[in-house]
Amino acid sequence: MKDWIENWKRNAARMEDETYNFLTRLKQYRDSDRIDRIAGEVHREVFSQIDCTDCGHCCRTVRPEVDQTDIARIAAFLGISAPEFTEKYLRSGDRDELEMKSLPCPFLVGNECSIYDVRPALCREYPHTDKPEFTTRRFTHIANTQVCPAVYHIIQKLKNRIGRHERRP
Repeated sequence: MKDWIENWKRNAARMEDETYNFLTRLKQYRDSDRIDRIAGEVHREVFSQIDCTDCGHCCRTVRPEVDQTDIARIAAFLGISAPEFTEKYLRSGDRDELEMKSLPCPFLVGNECSIYDVRPALCREYPHTDKPEFTTRRFTHIANTQVCPAVYHIIQKLKNRIGRHERRP
């Protein structure tokens, strides 16, 4: 894992333009189901080799949005009221959504989530590389290559698997 992290740190920013160009071309493919299938395969392959608890960078740098369901679930887990949880841990974000007040996440202990079983839905879904309609999340994936070594390596494997110069299928 350490090699993956070091490789990511050295290369993600340097390759941002190439990644943008690749994901832009990918968005133009006609067979989005094929892209989703390959992206899902690559996602599973990369996450079979990466343990997020070796890194935890996302929890140090990203403020997840939370909804009322997340708030109720986490507050119950912590044994506090939803308003108390909101006051203590949340703030209004850029789009008036609620997000964690502090970075790193207050629930990050070492590289592990202390509320893992009840974590916010967006944390459960992160890094969004195995969701349908992969190509519609181009800007999310580009940004996440700077946050998550797994996303960086998923994109690199997609480049190799799909091909840097392949024409639209």
